[in-house]
Amino acid sequence: MNRKCIVSILIILCLVPIAAHASFQFDAGSTIKDALQLSDKDTKTTTMDFVRYALSLVGLIAVVMIIYGGIRYMTSGGNQEVIQNARAILKWSIVGLVIIILSQVIMVTVVNFV
Repeated sequence: MNRKCIVSILIILCLVPIAAHASFQFDAGSTIKDALQLSDKDTKTTTMDFVRYALSLVGLIAVVMIIYGGIRYMTSGGNQEVIQNARAILKWSIVGLVIIILSQVIMVTVVNFV
């Protein structure tokens, strides 16, 4: 793709949220809370939900990296450099997954005591 096409696509992608925001309609008779669809959750619950979703996303990325490292290992064809690279990907992906699981356990433990 040429440079103009890439720039055009990026500009369009940047303008899509603006168009979506412009379509938001505010009823003057309703309260701000109803119009913005805010929840009744407290800050602790909202923060826990955000951290839980973030850890789930990072965990999904770690699992994808484990799969990618396994595919690289299986398709190395005996090339030692590719095998070492695949082992490094697998090792650090597993370490990351363990850290994610431990952080989830720590988070749940701390919240239960607070």
